[in-house]
Amino acid sequence: MTPADLRALLHTLDLTQEGAADMLGIGFRTVNRWCSPGGRPPRWAALAIRQAAADAKVGFKPRPPAAAR
Repeated sequence: MTPADLRALLHTLDLTQEGAADMLGIGFRTVNRWCSPGGRPPRWAALAIRQAAADAKVGFKPRPPAAAR
């Protein structure tokens, strides 16, 4: 999950970075780092956020990498 994908998914879920941090039981600065260029959430966090989207019945398709477009 890229930082742009994460920001888009949080927006779709109407979750702030603070809200995502609370949901995941981690600090705000960690989520903020993942949302910044060059950051990436670890697999466990990406799966948890995608599961929250599935539970909320929110469809999300990550953007293909720039090389694939």
